[in-house]
Amino acid sequence: MLALGLICAPGVGQTEQEVREWFEEAWEEAAALPALEGFGIECHVEYPPQLTDAELAALRREAEGKPDHPNWREIEAEERRRRQPLGSSRVMIWNDQKGRWRYNRSYLISTTDEPSYVDAVVAGSVMWQLTPEALHIAPTDKGTATGTHGDPRSREGSMRVLLSELLYGRLGVGADAGNAPDGRVELLPGHRWAAYVSRGEDFELRYEGTWDIPAARGTVETVVVTRTSERGVALRGTRYAFEGWRLDPVSQRWLAQAASETSAGGVVMQRTVLDAVTKVTPAEFDALFEVPPIDGEDPVRGRMTYHSLYDHRPSALVRQDFGPDREVVSIADLPGAKSWRRWRVAGWVVAGVLSSVFIGLRVRSSRTGTDG
Repeated sequence: MLALGLICAPGVGQTEQEVREWFEEAWEEAAALPALEGFGIECHVEYPPQLTDAELAALRREAEGKPDHPNWREIEAEERRRRQPLGSSRVMIWNDQKGRWRYNRSYLISTTDEPSYVDAVVAGSVMWQLTPEALHIAPTDKGTATGTHGDPRSREGSMRVLLSELLYGRLGVGADAGNAPDGRVELLPGHRWAAYVSRGEDFELRYEGTWDIPAARGTVETVVVTRTSERGVALRGTRYAFEGWRLDPVSQRWLAQAASETSAGGVVMQRTVLDAVTKVTPAEFDALFEVPPIDGEDPVRGRMTYHSLYDHRPSALVRQDFGPDREVVSIADLPGAKSWRRWRVAGWVVAGVLSSVFIGLRVRSSRTGTDG
């Protein structure tokens, strides 16, 4: 495995070809979802204030007396950023080479500042999503575990971006949309380099960083959106930065300690900070992906508190509600349950008929043998 994940063999120097080969191989590696074998990542995301007091006051003046004015959404978002502490959004990630992953996010509810969380899990044929209020379970291939937060598979994009930032300096981001290295490389003073990623004439990114000559590998320090189509003009000039790269002793991978996004106007939109890399045994990994029990504990969230279970699997299609002592207080069918049960009952009837016919044939056969 290359470069940004592990230390490479010593190189002989910094040449355009060397940088190009490393960059293209690192991009290809980063485009796949990296497996965190034997460890998990914990981080928090900061959303600093984005408006000055004068800008916020101006928005208020424009919206005053107009409850439907679009400014109110921006005003409320800015008030939330100012009110809630930095780092109130915390994320934990685990995934492995079997394609199983778990994305946990803890946050403060925007309207009440009460703590909450949502955990999204895809593990083989089953996926599930857990909140303090409800657990949704569904088959991965054709089910949809919805609830307030939607399908758990929708969290995969956020997880990929976060891992790409902390493990690869945003290499690989957008590969599924057609972004790819276009072969251009620049050698800069002080053992630095720059390389370009583009998508035809519509989009271009400029990656820049330092070069480690003994290790023959680069380190991404900044990414700038240098060209977009007219539809994406608001993104032009957006800058991503990565700080504190170091070889982590637990994961034995190079990890950035922080990643930030800054708008073209110089406003920090968000900053992700790596808090911990935790070692996880194979048995602990398996437990992370198991469906949380009704009356028991989850290895991350502890004692279960959810009030409702929605089982979207075809064999169940049922909702159960629980009382304070985890007793079932109500049961209701989910959409499609009656048709499923009708087919299941029909199957039992057919099986019963076939069984009766089979038994009858055996009895007749035994009698024929006796008569002969």
